[in-house]
Amino acid sequence: MNMRVLILPMVLILQLILPLSACAQRKVLQRWQHKNTLFVELGGLGPYYSLNLDHLINRRKIYGKFNKRKKVMYSYRLGFSVLPTLVSVPLGLSLITAPNSRHHAEFSVGVAPLVKNPFNIFGERQNMDKIVLAGVGAGYRYQVPRQGLFLSVGIKPVLQFNPSAGGGLKIEKGLFYSGYLGLGFTL
Repeated sequence: MNMRVLILPMVLILQLILPLSACAQRKVLQRWQHKNTLFVELGGLGPYYSLNLDHLINRRKIYGKFNKRKKVMYSYRLGFSVLPTLVSVPLGLSLITAPNSRHHAEFSVGVAPLVKNPFNIFGERQNMDKIVLAGVGAGYRYQVPRQGLFLSVGIKPVLQFNPSAGGGLKIEKGLFYSGYLGLGFTL
């Protein structure tokens, strides 16, 4: 079995455990005690699906009076998707509105490196083809401050880059749109 296939789930598990230990050492937002979400996303930057971990980030009171009203939250996500002919690792950052509500508008930016034919490394005349997808999205997010259901739906325009074409990033196809639906559980 390829080592890369084993490393991806380990990274996801570490991504889930490390923020939990860091949060136990300092006071976090009182209302948002459960900040990790494990969810499956259909569409988006993954090929067909991706298993993701989303972590809400606290805004610290760095800016004094300017930061007293928390109108937005931030989150980052790490995911992976493994198919017989494709491996993908979607990464993203999100800005989430209305932290005192269950219903949020979500604006995100993401990148997903994809490797085609990752399991045919030693095959004859079978090259691994690398592609990078980059997109900016807007959508709806349902997430409660405690443990419970997580739902996200939206659309993102996506550009496809080919990093192996002549040493630079070459846009391989024009702009296309990708819808996404995420369903999971806040831990």
